[in-house]
Amino acid sequence: MTIYDYLFAKTLAENDLANSCWKNNFVDLLLPIIATIKNEIIKEHYIKKISNELETSYESVVREMEKLQQPRITPAIKEQEKQKRTKRNCRGYLWH
Repeated sequence: MTIYDYLFAKTLAENDLANSCWKNNFVDLLLPIIATIKNEIIKEHYIKKISNELETSYESVVREMEKLQQPRITPAIKEQEKQKRTKRNCRGYLWH
């Protein structure tokens, strides 16, 4: 049994997938782990297992996993980006 199979079985045993809240918990626990798998064949295998257990489409699970891989913009990051833009915009005026 691989570590992924173990985590899948453990998470499945701890979550009642008849309840949408537990389905969400199941996904929140497993997807970040599955997303780290480098081998695309193995990754697809587990995505299919998740979609089968959730009785949802493979594509839906993939979209949720893609959301995890997008950078999260926090208020601090937004402020840093704003300051960078302001400095860039101001540089042009300072030197002319």
